[in-house]
Amino acid sequence: MRHRVGAFLLVTAFLMLVAGCKEGGGFSTGELLPSAGFTAEPRPPGVTDNYVWLREHSSDNERVVLDVVVSNVAEPVAGIAMTLSYPDGFSVLIDCEDGELFPTPRQPLCEETQPGILLVSRVVAAPAPGVVVNGDQVILRFELLVFGVTEGPIDFLGENLDGGSALLDTAAEPIQVSWYAGQLRGE
Repeated sequence: MRHRVGAFLLVTAFLMLVAGCKEGGGFSTGELLPSAGFTAEPRPPGVTDNYVWLREHSSDNERVVLDVVVSNVAEPVAGIAMTLSYPDGFSVLIDCEDGELFPTPRQPLCEETQPGILLVSRVVAAPAPGVVVNGDQVILRFELLVFGVTEGPIDFLGENLDGGSALLDTAAEPIQVSWYAGQLRGE
């Protein structure tokens, strides 16, 4: 009986290894973890200012680091509060940090309020000094661990709303901007 159980486990492990290989990829790396990536949502033609978007900062095997980028906002920006949804069936938040927009780094609040819903904010004490954003500036950065071979959307929830996703002015009030997220994938 022991030999049958051992043989069964050996065959099962082999089949799992074969199933984990990419199409025609063979056994060259032996790696079973997915490769993580992100595709940013395209902005409509003519959108050149007043928007917040996600871009891939880096990806390394099963991890993807995403930048929250603020682009061309003339009204002084003092902070951000966002609610994001991400595909929790194959990914999990592992890190969150301040971007380069503000001269004084602070630890942002990153809290998963429920599976797949992430509250991210850079604390703002009103009145606060603001920064006029010329070009593209990273306001926050977060890292996800991807553990599945699939894809799913990352979305901003409650755009331009107090209590949702908002770029904040010096009085901690929402600034009207457009929001663009994208697709997370494991392949």
